[in-house]
Amino acid sequence: MRFNTNHSIGVDIGSNTFKLCRFNLSGTPYLNCQFDIPKPAMPGAVTVALCEKIESIDPNRLADFVGVSFPGEIDLNGRMIKTCIELPEWIDVPLADWLEPRVSRKVNLFSSTKCSVAGRNHIVNGIRIDHDLLYTLGAALLDLERFNSSIDFS
Repeated sequence: MRFNTNHSIGVDIGSNTFKLCRFNLSGTPYLNCQFDIPKPAMPGAVTVALCEKIESIDPNRLADFVGVSFPGEIDLNGRMIKTCIELPEWIDVPLADWLEPRVSRKVNLFSSTKCSVAGRNHIVNGIRIDHDLLYTLGAALLDLERFNSSIDFS
């Protein structure tokens, strides 16, 4: 897989909705969208919906990475959702492994708490970031940071 790292997609999965936003490396958000989670919020149905929405916000494949913020416990490798109080059916779900081949991008999972902190601590070239984008921005930044430690986010 060839990486341009021009953009990253941040995804914030909640109990009722998920938000997606594509960011460039300076943190400028593009195409911020919010969608209802399929009901019931079973992992397979949410995976299919995420794949469709990721493709819809980045049809030209400008983003090489997808960072996913999730309100639960994530394994140390950022590949599997261990547990989630808000979505009790989500136990040991290998979401990153399910998404990667379908969206043809590198995917990492992060806890919502970690994404919120990353989003709050990042000053994006003087751009004011809407509170609703903190989790998606945090997920995108953490994902880029994990895959390309040479990117300077300061």
